[in-house]
Amino acid sequence: MWGAGLLAIAAAGATLLRYYVDQRASELSFQAQLSREEENRQRLQVTEEENRQRQQAAESELKKLRDRDEENRKRHELAEKELTDLRLKSAPRSLSPDGRRIISEFLTNKPKGTVAIAASVNASDAGKYADEIWAVLRGCRMEGEIFERDVHWSRYRGFVDYSQGPEEGTCGGRGAAERAEGSRY
Repeated sequence: MWGAGLLAIAAAGATLLRYYVDQRASELSFQAQLSREEENRQRLQVTEEENRQRQQAAESELKKLRDRDEENRKRHELAEKELTDLRLKSAPRSLSPDGRRIISEFLTNKPKGTVAIAASVNASDAGKYADEIWAVLRGCRMEGEIFERDVHWSRYRGFVDYSQGPEEGTCGGRGAAERAEGSRY
């Protein structure tokens, strides 16, 4: 009997011990799970911080690229404007319809006269431009001629009266005889 009582007490003690061991294992398991969750949370925070820093770096780089792009766009616009200006400056001269009208209106009811138009041999568009001006003047009953002007023209300063026609040797190598034969240059 004593043996059975001792055995019952030992069984009860083993059951109680088993209960406390299971409970402690459950507590330790819960603490381990909390610890893992805390580690995961910390890893997630570190990852989020790294992502945030990468995003800030990317946004900063994107801002720099946009600023550079804007600067390049402005440079491009300026270059396009300069190119357009250069094209306009280098375009052959032409008498506009308004220019023709203004000259015609100005010369209307003015006395008929003689005109000499000097077309520079140094300008590629001078002959065509002189032809356009001459056409307007002819329409206004003006008389005269177009002649080429060479680089030595600069020796003649001030007003030159061409009412008698340009003097020999001032027409870029073409003489009065050529002009008298009807040559326009």
